[in-house]
Amino acid sequence: MRSYLIAKSKEGGADVIQTYAFWSGHKPQRGLEEMQQFVKMMVDLM
Repeated sequence: MRSYLIAKSKEGGADVIQTYAFWSGHKPQRGLEEMQQFVKMMVDLM
């Protein structure tokens, strides 16, 4: 999800965004880094 879509959702009043990570499609380290980046982006925007 793009950060501008998350920001637009927040402006519209959303305070929860649901997501699912397909862990079977990632290597353990790569998936961890991607999830950490996603969580950091969510924290920064909320």
